Amino acid sequence: MGFAGWIRGQRRGAKPTASRRALRRAAGQAALLAATWAALPLGHFGATDEQGQFFIGMVTTGMICAGGFALSTVPLAATVWVLVLSLGFGAALLLDGGHGALGKAALLICYSATVVRSVMVNARSFGARLEAEARSDRQNEVIGLLLRDFEDHASDLLWQVDLAGRFVQPSTRLATALSSTPDQVDGASVMALLRTRFPTQPGARRQWAQLRLLLRRRATFRDRVVSLCMPAGQ
Repeated sequence: MGFAGWIRGQRRGAKPTASRRALRRAAGQAALLAATWAALPLGHFGATDEQGQFFIGMVTTGMICAGGFALSTVPLAATVWVLVLSLGFGAALLLDGGHGALGKAALLICYSATVVRSVMVNARSFGARLEAEARSDRQNEVIGLLLRDFEDHASDLLWQVDLAGRFVQPSTRLATALSSTPDQVDGASVMALLRTRFPTQPGARRQWAQLRLLLRRRATFRDRVVSLCMPAGQ
């Protein structure tokens, strides 16, 4: 059932939100799958030797933790998973009535509570990351709109370069100023493209040499004035 749901989800693609009905369905599926795993200790814990009981205990506690954290992005489903599987294992311990059954059951309760608490913390952290990413996306959109408005109305030219010193998403105004098209400028080396437009004056050459040094060092800079020879003059 869970695998079939995963296949359907892959075909439909990821959804940005989930309804309450979907969350309840996920919790129901988690309860059913946890009950299936709980059948192992309920049906075999009291009928096997100590080595078999140890194996069943290791598998069950491992599944409690693994399933809880696998479902931690859906806290309700994760909590249901942990509780159902823990109740099944706890019932198996009490029905067996072996040495230290009550102590083992108490340890199981503490273990399950710790897993549920960790699931809640992880879920809150996951939600906070999603909110931070959403805020960052909105801020990037606003900054992008402001930059595009500046490019369209300001007399200055803006450009962006990557770590290798290549133009990234050049504007049409920049490409026009360089007597090129945006496709020709995009991905081109800044220095290679501007080398043919370097001024011949010694002072202007020093300005470009200083700028190249800063770019090679990947250092931050501001208020650097450089000269460039354009087709209509300097």
